[in-house]
Amino acid sequence: MSEIQTSTADKKARILFVDDEPPILTAIERQLRKDRTRWDMVFAVGGQRGLEEIHKGCFTVVVSDFRMPQIDGVAVLKQARAACPMTVQIMLSGDAEAPLMARAVPDLHLLIRKPCDTGTLREALEQAIDAACMCG
Repeated sequence: MSEIQTSTADKKARILFVDDEPPILTAIERQLRKDRTRWDMVFAVGGQRGLEEIHKGCFTVVVSDFRMPQIDGVAVLKQARAACPMTVQIMLSGDAEAPLMARAVPDLHLLIRKPCDTGTLREALEQAIDAACMCG
């Protein structure tokens, strides 16, 4: 796969958001609207669509919901790591069991409880991108 893209004058950080609920993705897209000029954001409905996006190319950050039908967030994040080891992995979940299940994801970088406010999400993404830039 290709190298992780970082924020430079000609490259944007690539962020993939995966959730099985389209209204959640729409809300995140709306929250981060002003960040479109600095980040290349992709919104995938469901785990299968998320995996399809991962196999098209590496992402700087993958943010996945935890509990989804058929292909859950653990599987999405494991595939993201396998496809591009430097990808920063964030799990977003309102599920009380998520902290226990997050242990199933090797090297999970962050677990964010949802709903979360825009500032929390933006700060987490900025830190994740900074960390990826330092490693990549």
